[in-house]
Amino acid sequence: MRNLLLSIGLGALCATPALSSGGIYCDGVSDPSVSVHLTVGRVPGFPVVGATITAGDKAWGLPALEGREPVEFAQGAIAGDFVIADFTDAGFEAIVASLRLAQADTGAGAVAAGILSIPGVGAWPVVCEID
Repeated sequence: MRNLLLSIGLGALCATPALSSGGIYCDGVSDPSVSVHLTVGRVPGFPVVGATITAGDKAWGLPALEGREPVEFAQGAIAGDFVIADFTDAGFEAIVASLRLAQADTGAGAVAAGILSIPGVGAWPVVCEID
């Protein structure tokens, strides 16, 4: 019994959150209703595994959650100091949102700035923190 309790206690002490994903968290510069939050896997490439995009009273999500229109991650890349991400509708028929960022590493973390554009809705400057 003592060994079991010791094992459980050590397991609890050693449990830490998985560092299998990071994120890009962007907010509108002049419009607080605009945001893009991406969850990115920590493997080679640019695997976006989750996204929430908002503009005004509209919202999109990957995965689609209640109150959000579904989107799919269509394509993206991190090329040097630039981040590109495009999202389509669920049928991959039309671009729903595009994010274009320039990033810099401050030594204390990466930051970025760029444009979120949503066809038929608008385009906004955004500032971002990269985790």
